[in-house]
Amino acid sequence: MKIKKDLYSFNDFLIANTTRPWFIFNDADDILLDENPNSFNAKLDESFDAENLLEEHFDLLDFKIEQIDEIFNTFIVKYLNKNEKEKLNSLSIYEKIEYLKEEIKSNSVLKKSIDTNDIKKNIEYLFELFQTLEMFSNGLDELEKQAISFLIDFYKEKENLDDSQIKFISNKQTSKNKISETIQALKDGYKLIINPLFEYQNCFTKVLFFDARNNFFGNLNYSNKTKKRNILKAYYDYSIIKNYFDINEIFILKPKYLKKKNQKKGKLEFLLTKYSSQSKSGYAISPEKRATLSEDEINALYVSDPNFAYSSSRIKTNNLSLLEHVKSEMVYANYNFIDKKIGNFESKNSIYTCSFKEFLYLIENNKNLETDWKVTIDDFIDNFGANKFFPKIFAKSYPNYQFGSKKILKAIAGIDLNLGSLKENLIKEFYDLNLIAINPKIEEIFEYKVINDMEKNIAWFDFEGVTLPYPIIDGVANWSQIISQTSIIKTKGNEIYESNDYVYDPLTFNLDTYKKIVDDLYDENISYYIIYNISYERSRLNEIKDSLFLYYKKNELSYEEYLVYVKKIDFIVERLVDLCNFFKGYGLKYFVHDRIINLGEINGASSIKKIEFFVTQNNLGKFLKHNIIPYAKLDVKNGAAALLIATTRALNVIRENEWNKKTIELKKYCHNDVMAMLMTADLIKYLMQNKDEYFNNWNKYDC
Repeated sequence: MKIKKDLYSFNDFLIANTTRPWFIFNDADDILLDENPNSFNAKLDESFDAENLLEEHFDLLDFKIEQIDEIFNTFIVKYLNKNEKEKLNSLSIYEKIEYLKEEIKSNSVLKKSIDTNDIKKNIEYLFELFQTLEMFSNGLDELEKQAISFLIDFYKEKENLDDSQIKFISNKQTSKNKISETIQALKDGYKLIINPLFEYQNCFTKVLFFDARNNFFGNLNYSNKTKKRNILKAYYDYSIIKNYFDINEIFILKPKYLKKKNQKKGKLEFLLTKYSSQSKSGYAISPEKRATLSEDEINALYVSDPNFAYSSSRIKTNNLSLLEHVKSEMVYANYNFIDKKIGNFESKNSIYTCSFKEFLYLIENNKNLETDWKVTIDDFIDNFGANKFFPKIFAKSYPNYQFGSKKILKAIAGIDLNLGSLKENLIKEFYDLNLIAINPKIEEIFEYKVINDMEKNIAWFDFEGVTLPYPIIDGVANWSQIISQTSIIKTKGNEIYESNDYVYDPLTFNLDTYKKIVDDLYDENISYYIIYNISYERSRLNEIKDSLFLYYKKNELSYEEYLVYVKKIDFIVERLVDLCNFFKGYGLKYFVHDRIINLGEINGASSIKKIEFFVTQNNLGKFLKHNIIPYAKLDVKNGAAALLIATTRALNVIRENEWNKKTIELKKYCHNDVMAMLMTADLIKYLMQNKDEYFNNWNKYDC
């Protein structure tokens, strides 16, 4: 189905620089409806990962907000009366969705009008998109409020502006109204315009501010890091705004990185910079390295400031300003709009690149746009970490592969040129037939011995976290997580002898909460603490240790008590055992032998949700001692929903009575996650009953 648009945004331009431009002008879900009408959208419980929350869900915040606007404009507005439209136009993006939810419940005419396949699925998708935004809506409003306050104070001090020279344009109106208001503000002679919208040849862009005195503009970045995508956004903005002004500089306003001792609850500091990292994922600094660097150096690294006197001569300092990058068509930002198109196949970018001039041509000629759905090597190259369409593209050509690791999918598509036909055929046969292979050395592996130890006491546990765009408490950075709940199940001889579920109120989180988390988990009689994916729980435990040190330094915790809790945390961390090690793949050389247990049906995936999928698909629960409650039967169905509840509580949106009710459902969800670990251990033991068959598969599929 064609998507009708009056205006095109950076969202669309990003698609053109990420994947087939067909997705700009057509409903992405149409490509799969014939094969599987229920698979039009990947569910949050499949993709949600608390450890990578910022990277996976917030990088594309603007992307999602623009999608929401598009769905409203295309599928909903035409069914509203005049008063309803006026009401809608006065609301923020978050308020619009809440308004629509209530209208669908109470307005039978509207409900009947939208109850068709195309419209209904878009509205379901709308609500799902909103789930990742709703949890932070108030927090983002606060971040933007603090950023704008910083900007206004900066201009009052540096440019001697007063309030009469500053125009604030509300986001609670249509894009067309914001464009009109921007034009009027410029005519009225305002020197600083907040939230302006500019339009050129049916393309529009929103920037955080436009400095009409100096011809500067800038964007707000929600995280400390900058990325190559920031440069692409600046390029897109410049391509529109330069048609009206000679731009002299481009800026990014972003939260400053602060050391723990300087992080204050609810407060952010900001940095205005004309530089951005050229990295697709941002400059990476390990916790150990961060501890040795100053705040100023870390902030300089996050924007690749070429003027900073870095502590190491190995750090590259040849970055250009944003303006210089966009004027040179991004060629010095490790990006090139024409490389692949002129046959430079050594380029690290995919063929899906699009200059602004090409973008205008696409818009003008989109009716003639066709696409070839054959999967190519370029589909596996993500220029900006934004290709959410890849699973749809792959499943179009390979309907039996709705998910999987890209390494395996590349082999299935036959585009890994280093494999050779024999190896390629072995890989395809293994995964096409949904076979199982187990490394014959499994019984020698430490984790296997642990889950089969009938004498030792074992604690199985899981953490759920909560985060905000600003420090949730002193000593915790913006976007960093604190623990909001844990479930602990203790077993001996595979029999449960104790089970506890705890929820920690993020609204009243303090030193005593940290101590309680450790005390709840610590048990001197436990020999092993089993988790699934060690990095998350271990990181949170080590962060508690760091936070306790701050309390000690502030004389809020005695040195003796600090050492007691450090000893308890070390006791737990030293005994962590990761079940994920059975299923997690290692390296790029092997495709069946890259993990201890390879379940061909999950195509190289290793999340515990995929293990649950395998058990459910094959009706194996009846053979296992421990089973989960189907998540569909729980009120809290996935990690995103749990995070939503905890975050809205942290924002004081959920009041006491409602919170007490919510904690009951949160406990059920977290408990179910821990039961999934016991179920996974049972599954491993069950598979080992047929170990000869699976050992033989391992030997046969030597790849």
